[in-house]
Amino acid sequence: MTRPTIHLWGNILLDMYVDDSDNPSPHVSPQTFDQRFRKKLGGAPGTIFSILAAQELPVQLWGTLGQDPWAQDLRNLVEPFSKAIHVHPVMGAHTGRSLIRFVPGAKQSNLMVVPPPPWPDELYGKSFAQIRANDILYLDGYFLGTSPLKGFVNFSPTWGRSQGPVILVDLARPDIVKPLLESLGVLLENLDPSNLVISGTSQEWQVFDELFYPFADLRIPIFRIERSEPTYAEVRVGNPDGIWDFVTRSEGTLTPVYENTGLGDSFAAGILAGLFGQGVEKNLGTLTRDQWTAILSLGHDLGQRACCVAGGAEVALC
Repeated sequence: MTRPTIHLWGNILLDMYVDDSDNPSPHVSPQTFDQRFRKKLGGAPGTIFSILAAQELPVQLWGTLGQDPWAQDLRNLVEPFSKAIHVHPVMGAHTGRSLIRFVPGAKQSNLMVVPPPPWPDELYGKSFAQIRANDILYLDGYFLGTSPLKGFVNFSPTWGRSQGPVILVDLARPDIVKPLLESLGVLLENLDPSNLVISGTSQEWQVFDELFYPFADLRIPIFRIERSEPTYAEVRVGNPDGIWDFVTRSEGTLTPVYENTGLGDSFAAGILAGLFGQGVEKNLGTLTRDQWTAILSLGHDLGQRACCVAGGAEVALC
């Protein structure tokens, strides 16, 4: 069997880093930004791609961009990875981008975001055609929470319920969890739930547990990764009815030195790298406690490296 590929689905952004002496708007023209403003591939899947590609893991990134002056900046960033990054242009749309302002002495950056265009069915079709049963698929929580998965419903039958990849869903943010649940229902109806891992912070899981209770009668065994910053992450398995059997815990420190941009994304990259390294094929239930511990430890390792640089998305350069 060929080795798995890690596929990243989600919102690709053009990240632009500025310091606190500047106060630009995300709607200004590209000409406003001179060479001292750094531009890089961003959004959760873009950050994760940079980390995994730096480790020379087989990874494919899927997303959209607009047809505006910012599109060329994003194309320039992805050009060196043209065989691994698939950006679909959407006519008349804005390119997704973010402005990240670093405030001296602050732990949290000021982030302003222009979202990328929604995925067209054509992009779902192309990406589904490339994903094999032994691959790993990452789904960005922002993407799931803001983009109805009509394309997923249309194309997932091509896998068959028992033939889909291992899927890691990132809850992303507490206020994203509620709209994300509709997309999660689509996943559970179309794929084998034993292939599903859901990852999030304690705050995100608190919202999930409150909202998912009406679906408890589905009796779906899924794996749950919960990280409590800055001290630990743990894995549990069970049903969304409040009964989660403890599997293992990894102690770690995720304390931002500069700010927390990219911290959760870097943790997710570690989980994906860990799943890849453990040779997961189809049934997550075959992983041992020691294997899950190793996966969490890698998540903590990459997450902490992100905490130690200004702009955690640049963790791949540490």
